[in-house]
Amino acid sequence: MRNMYLLSLGLLLALTENIMKVTTCDIGLSKIKGKCIDDNECESIQPPVCGEDAICFNTYGSFYCHCNGGFEPTHNFTQTDGIKCEDRNECLDGSAVCGPNAECVNSAGGYSCTCKYGYISSNGEELFIAEDGVQCIDRNECDDPGICGINATCHNTPGSHYCICAVGFTLTSGETNFTDSDELCMSVCDIDKSICGEGTCTNSKDGHECVCKSGFTNYGHKQMKCTGSKISVLHILSSVLAACPYLLVTVVLIYKCCRMRALLLRNAEVGSVSTPVYGHCCLPTLFSSTNSLPAYVYYY
Repeated sequence: MRNMYLLSLGLLLALTENIMKVTTCDIGLSKIKGKCIDDNECESIQPPVCGEDAICFNTYGSFYCHCNGGFEPTHNFTQTDGIKCEDRNECLDGSAVCGPNAECVNSAGGYSCTCKYGYISSNGEELFIAEDGVQCIDRNECDDPGICGINATCHNTPGSHYCICAVGFTLTSGETNFTDSDELCMSVCDIDKSICGEGTCTNSKDGHECVCKSGFTNYGHKQMKCTGSKISVLHILSSVLAACPYLLVTVVLIYKCCRMRALLLRNAEVGSVSTPVYGHCCLPTLFSSTNSLPAYVYYY
């Protein structure tokens, strides 16, 4: 009885082996020594089974693909789907995070950030990832020597700066504030050659100063044009009489008195030098001390 059992078992094993020899394996499996063994499709290198910019994941009898980070699509696929991984522009789809005062720069499979003009990254790098804790901070342009040129001061602002010409200096446009580094603050004496009239213009801490030529005056107002004194008196008279016509008689009497005094003193000698005195010089002194009369400094 036992022999019959062993004989039956041997026949069964032989039959099973014959069946396995003729059995074909499913797709994704290979027969090795009569057994169906899984094929690892991901081991295929040339060409990559999932194409460029994708990762292959092997499964029993099959596989699936997934695009690398920063590429689309984001779902799994297989070679038969005919899908290719393409770059995802994070700068356009709103997924990029660069923080304030920064701009997004797309790259294959990712992105980076760069600071806007007037700002620098907190780590000093031109390109950075905001997720690393890097921020764009204001750059003080005034630290750059000569950014405003000579005769100007620099004033920093968030993301920018501006320049102001020193007192007595201006741009050819007449403006004193500017941001263009090509601008140049020039002396008002050089820009407006007639600013002092009949006088020489020089720069001073208060702006400019007019030094009058002999025979001309600005009556002690250093920034006023120098003019002939007689012409100045006529302007003063017209200004005064326009405001106070009733003073005409008084002004004429004072002028005549001054003129007579001038004639008496014209030939007077001080030491050996003849010193002429002009009577109409009395008038500006009178006008400047009278608060109720219009100021003659605006005659020009």
